[in-house]
Amino acid sequence: MHGSVETTVRTIRSSILLILAMLVVRFCSGPVTVMYERVEQLDGFDIVDTRNIRIRKYNRTVSVLNGTFDLLRALDDDYSFTVQLAYSTLGNNQFIKSPFRLPLQKMCQFLNTTYRDYRKFYKNMTNFPDAGDCPVEAKQYYVRNKVLDANIFNDYFQAGLWKVTLLLFEKSDLELPIVMGDVLFLRTIRSSILLILGMLVVRLCSGPVTVMYERVEQLHGFDTLDSRNIRIRKYNRTVSVLNGTFDLLRAMDDDYSITVQLAYSTLGNNQFIQSPFRLPLQKMCQFLNNTYRDYREFYRNMTNFPDAGDCPVEAKQYYIRNKVLDANIFNDYFQAGLWKVTWLLFEKSDLELPIVIGDVLFLETTVRTIRSSILLILAMLVVRICSGPVTVMYERIYQLSGYDVVDSRDLRIKKYNRTVSVMNGTFDVFQEMGDDYSFTAQLAYSKLGNNQFIQSPFRLPMQKMCQFLNTTYRDYREYYRKATNFPNAGQCPVEAKQYYMNNHVLAANIFNNYFQEGLWKVGMLLYKSSNLEQSVYTTEFLFRVSREGLF
Repeated sequence: MHGSVETTVRTIRSSILLILAMLVVRFCSGPVTVMYERVEQLDGFDIVDTRNIRIRKYNRTVSVLNGTFDLLRALDDDYSFTVQLAYSTLGNNQFIKSPFRLPLQKMCQFLNTTYRDYRKFYKNMTNFPDAGDCPVEAKQYYVRNKVLDANIFNDYFQAGLWKVTLLLFEKSDLELPIVMGDVLFLRTIRSSILLILGMLVVRLCSGPVTVMYERVEQLHGFDTLDSRNIRIRKYNRTVSVLNGTFDLLRAMDDDYSITVQLAYSTLGNNQFIQSPFRLPLQKMCQFLNNTYRDYREFYRNMTNFPDAGDCPVEAKQYYIRNKVLDANIFNDYFQAGLWKVTWLLFEKSDLELPIVIGDVLFLETTVRTIRSSILLILAMLVVRICSGPVTVMYERIYQLSGYDVVDSRDLRIKKYNRTVSVMNGTFDVFQEMGDDYSFTAQLAYSKLGNNQFIQSPFRLPMQKMCQFLNTTYRDYREYYRKATNFPNAGQCPVEAKQYYMNNHVLAANIFNNYFQEGLWKVGMLLYKSSNLEQSVYTTEFLFRVSREGLF
């Protein structure tokens, strides 16, 4: 990309009907509110007693969280913590489990990373411990009239009843939580009669949603795992199932690491867009103790897969008997189209080249289709005829602190031509960066592009530099390879020298299906691993997602 610039434009065709509907929504809908509904503890009263926490009406339109709870044991790394989300569209307590959750973390790790990002929201009305204070002291804690802020949720949570489940585990048993509690909140949109009628029309015109296996294929690594006897077959006229056996030819322990990637094809024509959502690279035993534990239940009755936490995985033949995909897992989080799930297995000696590659659920792909009425189909056809392209462009970049560590003041955003902006210039790294440094990235969003930003809940978790270069960085290095002299994935420590960017263009295909229109801000923060409270370097760059329509 040194001498030429490419821009990817993905067109989303929208109809006059849809545009009018969107205008009605914009003019007829009222404000969004988020309110606590109830809080309840289900188990573990000998460790934490929250029965004095209440949800109460503060005034006619606001509810607050208020009261005290008693922590009866000090909590350190002998305990692990996770959070799960579930969603009820109708608010009738029929919940669909969300795929988004907080991964299981030891208590001190949680307090040093995830908790640090949210502590500020509770600082003025609680006596919760500060970020990094570990172990957590056994004493009484209070919450005083805590109100939920709608701005945290607006763009990421749809209207309905949400349940947040908090679970605490002892390290001796990561299967059974010792404390379990639920916090429920309601997100509502105050709508006019026109909007309500529009929503009813949508509900009446669309048919049921189905999710079906489409195909399964292994691409590489038959000397390690052979899945050629796994098949997708028609079970009846409307259902396909995954069936067969696969042979694991080596026992799998922490000498192996696993990751999962998602890709999406709108038209179902195998032209895939890589999804930014993926399972981070994990050692096998860590995977079996954390992520795998959340999904084991979906395969328990029709497979002989190992139980959660069984590590190493035994080398033997495994079977899958007529496994059907359940639409309720996907309805609210995956759009209609063809989805590809790619599984990659690595040896610890080489995290660059996978030794096994297969597509979807030990090698498969899924199709999610919406059976639509004639009205909905016609609307979608008119949508396809009339809209313009979506573009993603750099807006600006600026460094806020840490000029003695990294100096990026020579990086510039410049207009390459009338429709394309590029990032160009050099930056100097003055200190070699290994695991004595940690890195994170945060996202914020401004719908109106007026620099009034809403913090996004999606962020890159804090990682030591070598871990970052071996995992997350590896997934994105390809997008910068031709336009920079950035280090290769896995090269750690990062060399202290001058790095360049030559006319780097943002590709629209990376963002179209996951980022809405508006101004986005990416904050990149570098910390000393010995002090995760104060960043030693902060830089922000902004990019704009825009849609050029006919109107």
